[in-house]
Amino acid sequence: MEDEITTLVGMLPPASTLYSTDPGLRHIALLAGVAESAAMRLELDAMERVFSRLAAVIEGKPATREGGTASLDFHHSSRHF
Repeated sequence: MEDEITTLVGMLPPASTLYSTDPGLRHIALLAGVAESAAMRLELDAMERVFSRLAAVIEGKPATREGGTASLDFHHSSRHF
């Protein structure tokens, strides 16, 4: 998903906003600390921090040290933007 978003961001004019209804992206926003609401704003740098935290867990860092549960409860969504 990170690669897909990065590709899309590269295609957008500067200062554009990308909208999505993807539940996986919504979950990433929640992991980034965005308050749950009907419309949530996830900044690119916050999304990148979540992916960095996920990479650390994949490499063996305990998820609880990254502010998550033991599994970090992250599921990939196959839905696209």
